[in-house]
Amino acid sequence: MVHQKNLFLLKEAALILNPLGGKNLREAPLLFALAKHVGLEVKIVKDFWEIEQTIEKLVFSKRILLVSGGDGTISAVLTACFRKKKVPALAILPGGTTNLIAWDVSRPSGQLRSFQRFLKGFPPRIKKRKVLKIWPPNLYSMFCGAGLLAEGVKLYNKRRSQKGLRGLRNALPVALQVLTKGLPSPKQWPRLKSYPRKIPIIMITTLERVFLPIQSFLKKPCPDIKVGIFARTFIPFSVLCEKEIELETYTLAVDGELVESKEGRFVIQSTEEIEFFSW
Repeated sequence: MVHQKNLFLLKEAALILNPLGGKNLREAPLLFALAKHVGLEVKIVKDFWEIEQTIEKLVFSKRILLVSGGDGTISAVLTACFRKKKVPALAILPGGTTNLIAWDVSRPSGQLRSFQRFLKGFPPRIKKRKVLKIWPPNLYSMFCGAGLLAEGVKLYNKRRSQKGLRGLRNALPVALQVLTKGLPSPKQWPRLKSYPRKIPIIMITTLERVFLPIQSFLKKPCPDIKVGIFARTFIPFSVLCEKEIELETYTLAVDGELVESKEGRFVIQSTEEIEFFSW
């Protein structure tokens, strides 16, 4: 039994729940039951279209959106909110296969515990982060990558579809294969307009922590976009802090999904800060 001390939060909050996330294959039923028990509004979503329709109904009536799902679900929620030009405070509950965003803006594990603390009325911790605006195709995200990162996402999704492999069981062999094989030719490597040469791996983020609890690229604060330029290792050999990026590549990996550009060019900017709540 849980009791919300602050009914104001319950009335102005809603839970967006993706039951297809990796952790939510087990935890979604209990999250749903807890939310319904206390009268919290719950919206079940399984794809971007459902998220867009849900946001359209909630974004102007709720002060807090609790989002249970993986990085792709969070990216879809951010995109839908920014397209409506209204972003409530977000509470990220890590319910996906990959939860890189949750490592930075909320507790990386135990979404049920965090959710129960919310329901009991504990005051939230608040973090502020900027978001990446990616054009084309007008997407909003917290991190993206090009080069071997995009190839890795492509292979990961293929193996997940064909063999049903998720999480580290899929990610580790994919990383080994991609780093060993690489891209067929340096001509296919991405290039930053502000950087003198093409490079095999680029990662772009507004997060302070990525890849589990590892500190992001810059030790000093970066108020805008952090850019890690990598060789075939997990250690960046160059780090940039940019307000706007022009990236020459035909394929970009955005929160676990691939995005194509017919022109071979993406422009990436940072938004104003938004609030993330955690318990």
